[in-house]
Amino acid sequence: RVLGLTLPAQRIASNLEVLGFATAPVDDLMLDVEVPPWRADVHEGVDLVEEVARIESYDEIPSVLPPIAQHGIGSDDWHLESDIAHSLADMGYREIVSLPLHSSSIIEKYRNAGIELPRAPVEVLNPLSEEQRWLRFAILPLMLQWLSRNHQELPCRIFEIGHTFRSEDPISEETIAGILFAREERAEKGEPVWRDRTLVEFRSEIESLLRNLTGIWPGVAQDAIPGLHPGKSASLLLGHDSVAMAGRVDPRLCGTFEIPLSTYYAFLRIDKLPARRVAVYKPVPKFPGTSRDVALLLDENVPAEAVLGAVLQAAIPQVERARPFDEYRGPQVPTGKKSIAVRVWLREPDTTITDAIADEATAKVIAALRERLGAELRT
Repeated sequence: RVLGLTLPAQRIASNLEVLGFATAPVDDLMLDVEVPPWRADVHEGVDLVEEVARIESYDEIPSVLPPIAQHGIGSDDWHLESDIAHSLADMGYREIVSLPLHSSSIIEKYRNAGIELPRAPVEVLNPLSEEQRWLRFAILPLMLQWLSRNHQELPCRIFEIGHTFRSEDPISEETIAGILFAREERAEKGEPVWRDRTLVEFRSEIESLLRNLTGIWPGVAQDAIPGLHPGKSASLLLGHDSVAMAGRVDPRLCGTFEIPLSTYYAFLRIDKLPARRVAVYKPVPKFPGTSRDVALLLDENVPAEAVLGAVLQAAIPQVERARPFDEYRGPQVPTGKKSIAVRVWLREPDTTITDAIADEATAKVIAALRERLGAELRT
């Protein structure tokens, strides 16, 4: 069995006797072997096997791959969660693990902050203790609880992947990746009080994460849920589906957890993430393109994302891409309006684009924005 060779007992005995070992047959399958006194290196049966192998020649031993035990192959969900965890670790976040159960004190903290729960919690009928009476309705409060006990090292970057539960009939379960960033409260020099540059940077990280996971840049729409600042949170969209939210944690909630920090939170709805889109190679353009900047007057409630979407939906052949790059509200803009500047890149695939063609394509862009969003050209 050890060598993978089939040898008769007499041949094995002859090989050992040549080396000075005394042998006597016990039965058809066993030999009694006496080790000579000068062979102090022989202690057990496998040592005798090695002696037989030396005489028979190692070249006679067949080369056979060892058997490999069967093992489970991770599901698509497991691979996606693993990709999210590795991506966040690469971004500098540390993974934490908390129980999917919590006490009534979590619910009381929301109530004390004057914030309603984002969903109805599920009560455990036979809890092991009061600390495990409720299934968690969100990952945020347990991450805040962790932060309240571990905020000595700042900035703090943590994430957790787990399940949340909703009290329905039957009880629903959702897989969530919660991401939290916290730093000391401070005002940026020269920045207005309402501007939160850290929030923009944090949300950009989450957008990049979604882009890496799905191959699609998410859209952004202002939104809010209980626990996030109503004016500093947004949904991230893939198509028409909200797959994530990102924003600043409501200061009232931070107060009930005794967290004196600027705290930001995002969560991904893992169950709603689509399969990664395979990138398609596009050859480097052979001909130069050009760009046009357009200043538009729009209703103040129209988001810049809608402007970009309207440009791309117009499907003008010469339009390669577009990007809103400035927003202005001031005395030159009528009340209830705002000005958004958009840069449009234009190119012809088989020739150098002319000013006439570029101007014509730009006029089509403006017409599409006027039709879809009621935009006017600001002069």
